[in-house]
Amino acid sequence: MIEIVPLTKEIFDAMGKADHYPKITMPGARGLAMAIDGNPVAAAGLIKVFDDTAHAWTILLPEAKQSQRIMRRVHYAISTLFPLWCEELKLVRVQADTELDLPGGCAWLERLGFKFEGNMVKYCQGKDFARYAWVRG
Repeated sequence: MIEIVPLTKEIFDAMGKADHYPKITMPGARGLAMAIDGNPVAAAGLIKVFDDTAHAWTILLPEAKQSQRIMRRVHYAISTLFPLWCEELKLVRVQADTELDLPGGCAWLERLGFKFEGNMVKYCQGKDFARYAWVRG
């Protein structure tokens, strides 16, 4: 059974991303995790970087990336909560980065309403990334 669960330190530990936990507990951060039978497979959220700007993030374990069923649930949860989080946090801009060699990441951001802004060469760990942004009209 796939379920939405709160983001906790234990979730990040189980996903091998314990170092990310302090960032998502900062004031102005929002997020969720998805678990199958209690085992986390995905997490996503927003971290406020300025008064009206946030950075979107996701962590997808291989089980999530390889399952259309899980990815549809992740997309539904994010597409439902994203506008609520933006309204609650009074956001004008949300930016997100994805590796250029992950075309699915680019397509997903576009489905969520983000627009391509440009490429970032050797942005993180020597990899090229694309920057996307959602800007309130």
